[in-house]
Amino acid sequence: MTLADPHSPTAEAYRTLRTNVSYTSVDRPLRTLMITSSEPGEGKTTTLSNLAVAFAQNGKQVIVADCDLRHPRLHINFRLNNRRGLSNLFSQASYMLDGSCQPAGVDNLSVVTTGSLPPNPAELLGSQKMQSILAAMVENADVVLIDTPPALAVTDAAVLAPTVDGVLLVIRPGKTRTSALRQTLEQMRHVGANVIGVVLNDVSTRRSSYGYHYKYYRNYAAYQKYYGSKHKTVKKKEK
Repeated sequence: MTLADPHSPTAEAYRTLRTNVSYTSVDRPLRTLMITSSEPGEGKTTTLSNLAVAFAQNGKQVIVADCDLRHPRLHINFRLNNRRGLSNLFSQASYMLDGSCQPAGVDNLSVVTTGSLPPNPAELLGSQKMQSILAAMVENADVVLIDTPPALAVTDAAVLAPTVDGVLLVIRPGKTRTSALRQTLEQMRHVGANVIGVVLNDVSTRRSSYGYHYKYYRNYAAYQKYYGSKHKTVKKKEK
């Protein structure tokens, strides 16, 4: 993660991404941001983890919530135990975060891992209890970053997306199918989600004036203009 080398080009790219996300909605700051992808292996959890560190290093109080109640990885990224977490909050009478919100070893950054995995993730994420849990997180943080399963794999992301302030989609050049991205964006539009942008993960190019490993688009139209829509997969830009 960027914490290992805060002066690296990758860390600077994440700081640039943080700035772009912060200025997406100046009049109505994003307090809850969901980060997802179309399919597995596109780097959503890594992107979220590093973006969380970038926000925390900028003085923001950050809570990261692992809402991937099927294949959680945030506790691995931050080297935390997963004995208690989000699933425990669903079973509590109150929504006090104590005991379920762990310090991540980075100033200003805490993580709510999944805890034990429930049999009905989509139902829990779409419940009123989930909204109360998110509200409790917002009361204790400047920004809440939320990880979910890939949008096309299960319905969890679509259920949660319309309840948060913004959604960021992560795609990986050379892996993500353009048809999958289109399907994900259509799904997000259908549920009324506020998709604030698309992040191209693992881009490396000398010609890029934006960053070293990430490129960010505020809308799909800009992405199409840059990459074109004729490819079956999102092509990695030449080095």
